[in-house]
Amino acid sequence: EYAILIGAEWNDYIMSVVDFYTERDGVDTLVQVEEMEFNGVLYTIEGILSSVDSGILPSEFRMFPNYPNPFNPETSIKFELPKDTHVSLVIMDLLGRNIRTLVDGKINGGYHQVNWDGTMAGGAPAPTGVYLIQFSTKNYKKTYKALLIK
Repeated sequence: EYAILIGAEWNDYIMSVVDFYTERDGVDTLVQVEEMEFNGVLYTIEGILSSVDSGILPSEFRMFPNYPNPFNPETSIKFELPKDTHVSLVIMDLLGRNIRTLVDGKINGGYHQVNWDGTMAGGAPAPTGVYLIQFSTKNYKKTYKALLIK
């Protein structure tokens, strides 16, 4: 009745659930689902993701879109590193000014998550608006937009 589409490049690495019976509720695709109940059992995305063997490293550098987006008060940023490397994870405003540096240093290879609580470098709350989340290593760079709503 349902299909789980694991995040891939073609769907911006967002896990989706497709309902094959649209007449059930009129919705055929549920995107960015964090939890879902099937026959009285609650399944969570974290449960599915945590089943990944932590001894296996990812095959490539990858940053995923932050979730939730838009957000208030916090958003999660997930990324994968196939080896130990220096990582820079910076929040910028639309003018390219550094609002907050979340990571700037060597990180072990593996699956990682960093949360941004919507504050600026000094600890003051960032104003409502669009921000750029920039992830970079020596050979990989990725930027996503994040919308902070107060």
